[in-house]
Amino acid sequence: MIVETIALALMFALYFFSLRFLKINLFAEAVFGFIFGAMWETVTVGSWHYKEPLVFIYGVPIGVVIGWGIMLMCASLISRFLKGKGLRKIAVNAFSMGMVGVAFEFLCAAVFDLWDYTNYPKSPLTFVKALSSYAFGGILILNFVQTYGEDIEKLFKFKRK
Repeated sequence: MIVETIALALMFALYFFSLRFLKINLFAEAVFGFIFGAMWETVTVGSWHYKEPLVFIYGVPIGVVIGWGIMLMCASLISRFLKGKGLRKIAVNAFSMGMVGVAFEFLCAAVFDLWDYTNYPKSPLTFVKALSSYAFGGILILNFVQTYGEDIEKLFKFKRK
């Protein structure tokens, strides 16, 4: 339960910091991060062996799903500061999600030891594979949220800047 508590506190701190000081609403990123994280963790449930301190609902670790929301929020902040249009926007989104994703993967898997990989050992090659996966995910996920974020937030009566 401690992992989930820390993850929620970090998510709320990031959300309110960005809203208060940066005037950027990251609500859509958090919501879509939760949705995508729950879907991804459900589909790939056999690829990881999660450790004890995590709380599970139907085999999906809640702290990891919250982590997906945090990753998307951080990557979106980086992407907004680097800015870009057209192909540059796609490259910036891939770069920001790749860097944030690999940092989270390394911290959670190697430093905090929250999970092990069932198909391959922890090695530098593992994080290279993660970089390509997160970069591709950044192209899909961040572009989707940046395109349709206003519509998502209108459902919840939020205004996007």
